[in-house]
Amino acid sequence: MKKIIGFVVIAIVGVFLVLGILRSQESEEVLSINDIQQRDGIPVFAQPVARHDVRVLRTYYGTIEARNRSVVTARLMERAADVHVEEGQWVKKGDALVTFDSTASVASVSQARLQLENSKRDLNRMKALRDEGAISEQQLDLAKLGYEVAEENYRTAHESVSLTAPISGTVARIDIDEGDLANPGDPVVTIINDGAYEVSFDITQEDRPLLRVGQPVKLTLNGEKIEGKVTRMSLSAAAETRLFTVYATVPVTESVFPGVLATVEVVVGEADNALAVPAEAILERDGETFVFVVKDGSTAKMQPVQRGVVGEDLVEILQGLSDGDMVATYGHTALEDGARVKLVDEVSSTTSN
Repeated sequence: MKKIIGFVVIAIVGVFLVLGILRSQESEEVLSINDIQQRDGIPVFAQPVARHDVRVLRTYYGTIEARNRSVVTARLMERAADVHVEEGQWVKKGDALVTFDSTASVASVSQARLQLENSKRDLNRMKALRDEGAISEQQLDLAKLGYEVAEENYRTAHESVSLTAPISGTVARIDIDEGDLANPGDPVVTIINDGAYEVSFDITQEDRPLLRVGQPVKLTLNGEKIEGKVTRMSLSAAAETRLFTVYATVPVTESVFPGVLATVEVVVGEADNALAVPAEAILERDGETFVFVVKDGSTAKMQPVQRGVVGEDLVEILQGLSDGDMVATYGHTALEDGARVKLVDEVSSTTSN
C-alpha cells in the first residue's frame, strides 16, 4: 500500500513539473533576427586601414618569335626535287635551300640566262661605241636599262626553281620533303637569327593607353619566370580583330623557342605605400562611392571616399580615410548610416599533421 501511495505522489509531482516547464516556455518571448540585431548589433567583419603597395596587373597570352625571322615560300606549283638544308643548320644569305623539279621552269631559267648574257654583251658593245662617240649617252642608258631588266628576270626565274636564303641564320623549320608538291605561297623553310627573341601579344583599345615602350613585363614560359621589356607597339588596330599588337624582348634561355606560347603579365598601374582598403570594403549607391567605418566598435558610419589605383585585392584611398580607421569588409552591404554593429573576429583554422 505504501508503494502505491509513493508512486502516486511521484506522478503528481511530475505532472506539476511538466506543467511548470510548459508555462515558462509559453511566457518566454521568442526574438526575431531583426530584434536580436537591434539589441546586439549587426555582425560585421572589419579591419584597420593601413598602407600597402597597390598594383594593377594585366595578363595576356603571347607567342615567342625570333626578332629577325624570314619565312621562305614557294613561288610556283612545283614538286621539290632537292632539299639542301636540315633543321638547326646555319646558312648564309644566298645559300640554296630547296630546288624544285620542273622542266618548264628550268627552261625558263635557261632562257632568262641567255637573255641576260645577250643584254650584257649589248651593254659592253654600247659602252665601246659611246667611248668612240658613235652613240649618245641616252642610247647607252637604254642598254643599261635592258641589262637591268634581264638581270631581274633571271633572278626571279632562278629563285622560282631554286629557293635561296634571304638572310643569314639558323634553319628553324622545314615544311617540305623531297617529292612533296608545293603551291604558290606555301611556307617552305623558316630561317631565324637566334641571337634575339621577342614575345608578341594582343591588347584591346582600352588597354592601349596603359602600356608604353620600355615598360617591364614578366613571362611564364614552361614553368620558368622571365623578365623582359616592351620594345614596340602597333599604332593601329588590326582590321579583323580590332586589337593592337605589342612586342617585348625575351632573353635567350633554354626554355625559349620560337612558336611556343607564354603568359605575359604587365603592371599597368601602381601606388607605393598608399593608404588602401580591401576591394570588398568599397560600396556604391546612387553614384556615390563609400565605405562603412566602425566607430567605438559599435556604430557604422557611412564615409564617402575618393579612389586612386584600383587593384584586384586592394584599392588606394586618396581622400576620406585615415590610418587606423576600422573599415567593415563583410556583412556591411545592408548597413545604413548610424546602424548598430557587432564586430566579429574572422575565424582561421590551421591543420596540423
